[in-house]
Amino acid sequence: MRLLFFYPLLLAACLILQTSVLAERFCGTTTDGFLYDPETLDPLQIGNANMLKSFMRKAWPVVESAMGSIQPIKYCFANKEASDTLKCDIGNAMTDWSKALGPPRPAEAEPVGHSVFFKQARLPFEDGKSVISYCFDDGTDKGGTPSAAIGYISSGSPGRNRMILPEAPGREKVAHEIAHVLGMIHEQCRDDRDEYVEYLCKNVAGYDAAFGRAVASDDPEAGEKLCYDKQFAERHGFDGSQFTKNHDFWDQFGMFDYGTFDLGSIMLYPSNAFFTSKCWSSNMDACPMVGIDKLNGKVTGTSWIHGNAQPSAGDIAFVKKWYPYRDLVRAVP
Repeated sequence: MRLLFFYPLLLAACLILQTSVLAERFCGTTTDGFLYDPETLDPLQIGNANMLKSFMRKAWPVVESAMGSIQPIKYCFANKEASDTLKCDIGNAMTDWSKALGPPRPAEAEPVGHSVFFKQARLPFEDGKSVISYCFDDGTDKGGTPSAAIGYISSGSPGRNRMILPEAPGREKVAHEIAHVLGMIHEQCRDDRDEYVEYLCKNVAGYDAAFGRAVASDDPEAGEKLCYDKQFAERHGFDGSQFTKNHDFWDQFGMFDYGTFDLGSIMLYPSNAFFTSKCWSSNMDACPMVGIDKLNGKVTGTSWIHGNAQPSAGDIAFVKKWYPYRDLVRAVP
């Protein structure tokens, strides 16, 4: 499949499509995802998990333009096939982010703006016109699993800033991957997650097979390490790596946490992520992750975690912290 890269020379991300199938798709505007109202969360949970806090990754660079100082997220498709197949979901996801963020210039009632712009890369020609730019494609195929580079990677091989998508990812999954591009990681990887969600590692699809491979390595802690050591899980092909606390740094606590845990974050997996066929809302004991219900600080039970369709208040707060508003003055014609 082809990809969408945000690549270095153009400060652009390359979108790669993971299929060779072309299809005309209607650009719909509806969504069947779920959105938490942050005002219903008690206490108000509007934190996030990100790699910018620890300086492991960077925010996208500030660029001086006719509009002033902005932080554009330029993107290009790997080829026309990827563009034709992915442009609807990409456009809808970027629209969802743009609507959630609001205009860059803050209103009087909202003192914090942002400097994020999504823009497709184009190549200039001598006649003053421009054409759409396609970008580096190394042929990477993740087997249908969406993925994206986290934050801005300033140096390395071409195509290092990339997003890889299947043929019809859906706007919610693309919006989730855009959050990675901006610098966020999965909310369930926070150090404090066990206060809010219960992770049932052995319910992740593929655990038994991964356990067999891990045991063959003669590591006496193989079963446990699959659940808490991201690199160990990845080495044995286990998708539980997507749930590991503190990401690659399981023994360094809270280095990616900012604020409080956000149940409404678009970066929080739903209960049925990487699930087996037995996981459903009436059989949550078979699910990889469930929410923890509390009353007056005491656990009262568990609940199904819905997929969050749009950026939450915490997600927006992250963007406005790391991509703050700067005076944007449009050039006078």
